[in-house]
This record gives sequence, C-alpha cells and structure tokens, in this order.
Amino acid sequence: MRHIRYIILTIAMFISPASAFSVEFDHEGVIDRLDLKRGEIVVADEYFVLSSDLRVYSLSGALLSAKSLQEGITIGVFSTRNGEPPSIAGIVIFSGR
Repeated sequence: MRHIRYIILTIAMFISPASAFSVEFDHEGVIDRLDLKRGEIVVADEYFVLSSDLRVYSLSGALLSAKSLQEGITIGVFSTRNGEPPSIAGIVIFSGR
C-alpha cells in the first residue's frame, strides 16, 4: 500500500508539484544534520537515507537542487519504509534559516 502511495505522489509531483503539497507529509521538521555525499539526513531527530532519485521542491512547487538543503531549515518529506532506515524520495522546503 505504501508503495502505491509513493508512486501516486511521485506522479503528482511531476504533473503539478504545487498540488502534491496538499497531501500529508510522512514527516516534517527541521534538518538537524545533512550529509549529501553520504546520502544521509536527520530531520527532527529521525534518521533517513536520501533516495538516489531525490526530488526537492520549494513551497511554490519549483524544482530545486538538493544543494538547496541545509541544516536548520524546515522541510516536509515523502518517505518509503521498505527498509531500515526509511528512504526519502521527495522533500518540500517550508522555510529557510
């Protein structure tokens, strides 16, 4: 079921990113730690790995580079829990530092 939800969210993000943000995020919070080279992120004290096909969006729906992410900003994430730790496939940046 979660896999189907992930597919639907991914399609919605490609068709109209802004409309995808009306759905509930799997996790929201401030980035505590970020290591793009290792593909690791800690959000609100929860550890995640970053998917190799990670998509990052602004709140307006613009596609951004993963380099837009930085510690201290508030984000919402779409994650998959097919393994441990969970993997993040999509991120929406809510606010900057």
